[in-house]
Amino acid sequence: MIFNSQPKFSVEGLALIVLGFTAPAMLYIMNIWLPVFGREAVGMSLVDSLKLYSLYSIGAVISVVILSLIVGRRVKAITIILLYPILSLISILVLITIKTPVVAAIMSFMLGVTLAGVLQLGLSILCEFFWDRKGRMTGVMYSATALATAVVPLITGYITRLYDIQGVFTFMIIINAIGIFVSAIVNYRYRILAKPDHRLDMDEFDYQAESSKAI
Repeated sequence: MIFNSQPKFSVEGLALIVLGFTAPAMLYIMNIWLPVFGREAVGMSLVDSLKLYSLYSIGAVISVVILSLIVGRRVKAITIILLYPILSLISILVLITIKTPVVAAIMSFMLGVTLAGVLQLGLSILCEFFWDRKGRMTGVMYSATALATAVVPLITGYITRLYDIQGVFTFMIIINAIGIFVSAIVNYRYRILAKPDHRLDMDEFDYQAESSKAI
């Protein structure tokens, strides 16, 4: 993609780095706390609560396969990084509102679908914005991921001491909302930068006209 002006690291760059924190943070919460939610909030047995994680993992695998087939051909990555967080927020709200085994199973699968691939797509867009600094951008993005891996266990553990498992998923909603906000910023900036610059077209037209006159 050739942009009509230079992307701003202070805007879309930082927004994508924040996404590099929120996306793995949500993955961590699902990996660790989903079975606990099934047992404590939904009242499922240990075996059934572990099945929620299996459904979540199946959804993630299916999502990765689907994204590999459609991104860049039928759907743009910039669309997915906004659409998926919106769908995941809806899934979380349904999960914590309608606490039944069937709903928990369906929403676990949906969360697997909507959480998988967001980090990787965010990194690809970051490198597309700042193609001349791909190595540095990759390092910064994965530093944000490492920070999420280090910080989220501490925060969620503290939440469970003060409240219950519902508090952990409320925290996840906040993270998800932040992810939607920064994804919206990136989406808006991408579409602005990707618009054709008609001034360049006019300059090219004028140049061609002058060349014709010279001939």
